[in-house]
Amino acid sequence: MKDSFNDLSYGELLTRRDEMRKQYRDVRFNVVVGHVDNPLLLRTLKRKLARLNTILHEYDLGIRQAQAAVTGAEEAGGKEENEQPAAAPAQVEQ
Repeated sequence: MKDSFNDLSYGELLTRRDEMRKQYRDVRFNVVVGHVDNPLLLRTLKRKLARLNTILHEYDLGIRQAQAAVTGAEEAGGKEENEQPAAAPAQVEQ
């Protein structure tokens, strides 16, 4: 992949996002002023920020879990013996 954001923890992702936002602001300012060496840098930064925000949003929604929680569940073997399956939702009569 282009950037390995998948290997970073949630806190590192937040830090990286703040750094990239600052870098994006600086490049955008330099494009307006006219002092930029690589004009495509603005587009690539915008796409990286979008990728990073998507991963952070997946953490917020619960789609993606922290690495420690995932490895802990794998070591435990999934469900514990005492854990009961979830009950089916009750049907409502109409």
